[in-house]
Amino acid sequence: MLGLCLALHIGASAQQSGKMDFMPGDRVIFFDSLKNETLGEFPSKWDRVSGSMEVTEFEGAKAIAWASNQAVIKPLMREKAYLPEQFTLEFEAYFHIKGNEGYYLTLQGDAPISTRVNVNYFQYKGENSNRSVKTGTEPGWRKIAVSFNKRAVKMYLNGERLVNIPNATEKPKWIEINALNHGGPKGFPAMIRNVRLAEGGMPLYDRLMTDGRFATYGITFDVNKTEIKPQSRKTLEEITAMLREHPELKVSIEGHTDSDGANDANMTLSQGRLMR
Repeated sequence: MLGLCLALHIGASAQQSGKMDFMPGDRVIFFDSLKNETLGEFPSKWDRVSGSMEVTEFEGAKAIAWASNQAVIKPLMREKAYLPEQFTLEFEAYFHIKGNEGYYLTLQGDAPISTRVNVNYFQYKGENSNRSVKTGTEPGWRKIAVSFNKRAVKMYLNGERLVNIPNATEKPKWIEINALNHGGPKGFPAMIRNVRLAEGGMPLYDRLMTDGRFATYGITFDVNKTEIKPQSRKTLEEITAMLREHPELKVSIEGHTDSDGANDANMTLSQGRLMR
């Protein structure tokens, strides 16, 4: 694997505008597609906090379904406090548009940050306000996302930013997901899928302006090869777009392999990858 680092020499401050500014982190910490899970069992990548959950099949795909009302789960991780200073979290939640449906996302820690998405409103604990949301009138999946950068919290529904808090008091340590499940006994359970937690997520130019450098884990290679994998394309396009938009930037590019193998071979491989 090659890690890419851009070191800033000159530049100007930038402001991110608009409400569609979500940028997912590039270093995946946790991801669950439920691909190899067994139907009817508790999802193996998750830890139970309370209540009961099970893997179900819905519309030809697997999802995590609430078997009891307001059950709480969290990713099964080795360390309890695993959230970095910059991260993004994304998942899809299903709305049947029946009764009082709702999903809770809590960034746990010394000062928990929690949000609730219902059919008709979005609630952020600490703001003391509810906001109307565009969940639509048809049943379907809705995408919920959060971006955390040191102290700033942004929360999104279907790509639209609904919360922008610049001064969260404490960095969260882990995440928990909860849901109302009143429709479960009637065959309409709360369900989530495609949960992705990743480090990073701050726009590239803002990260350069803030830290003076940018490191990405989104550019990868096959073992002992210099050809860049196709899935690296999005990261490369983001870097290219930034450099075109800001021609005043002067950057140096550094890369490294992992520590496996002989030093001389790794140096040759690193140089070959940088030439790409």
